[in-house]
Amino acid sequence: MDNTIIFEFVSSFLALFGANIAKYEIYENKVLGIIDWKEEGEEEYFLWVMDIDMSILYDMKLLCDYLLKNSLISIDTITISEVELIKKLSDIGWNDIYAQQNINYLCSIHIERGNTLEEVENKKVDVFCINFENNNS
Repeated sequence: MDNTIIFEFVSSFLALFGANIAKYEIYENKVLGIIDWKEEGEEEYFLWVMDIDMSILYDMKLLCDYLLKNSLISIDTITISEVELIKKLSDIGWNDIYAQQNINYLCSIHIERGNTLEEVENKKVDVFCINFENNNS
């Protein structure tokens, strides 16, 4: 397991929410760390249990970067329909089926977040996750 791509993906994913990773640790199938908020100057713990095929992380990182660079995300919501996003990805060379798979994987990611380490480990917290504005693509 390549820790660099794991860190790069998690960093890109959390950037969608305006968060920076201040500190992190990768062990077994988990990424645990502290984020700081660009705007508020506050810290929060996060925990991601990696329950996906690690081979897709690079392309999911590219998808996160694309959403951010093209201002297609607002808080936790992709601001265009799934059909429109697939079309945009197709325009930059992504196969439609592969784009759909990566969108599905990205929308399945849930990263626990909380004020204390105990909160995130016990899943008594909120989560970072991405979705579409409406489910009617």
